[in-house]
Amino acid sequence: MRINELRKKLAKSVPAEKAESIRLIAGFGIEGDAGAGKPTRQVSLLSMEAGAARARDGLCSPKFSPNLEIDGMEASELRVGERLRMADAVIEIERIGKDCYPECEALQREGPCVLARESVFARVLESGDVRTGQAVEKV
Repeated sequence: MRINELRKKLAKSVPAEKAESIRLIAGFGIEGDAGAGKPTRQVSLLSMEAGAARARDGLCSPKFSPNLEIDGMEASELRVGERLRMADAVIEIERIGKDCYPECEALQREGPCVLARESVFARVLESGDVRTGQAVEKV
């Protein structure tokens, strides 16, 4: 697995911005991210393939933007409690899948989308700088 894209939100009311690197802080989340400081779901991940499907279908695009888009990640092969290392940073999977937004056109048309099955949420256990292109490995 490899990091394809990184994003952080500078404010809750604005879209997430792409970044070449981010700093993960243990027990906090992403430095400078509007969603940081929560005890859970500090980091969101999505596979590159699911991200492409979301963009193609316009699924929740304005509301959900993962912090890390990972090439080669299969949400079906991850388990809650599993840990992933990216350089010095370590995260622990807390949840796989997300609730759908009731106003989502895809939900009304087809039922739960790719985000309901493949969004991954984690908390930061060990701090570190993470960069686009870095390897992601299970530990």
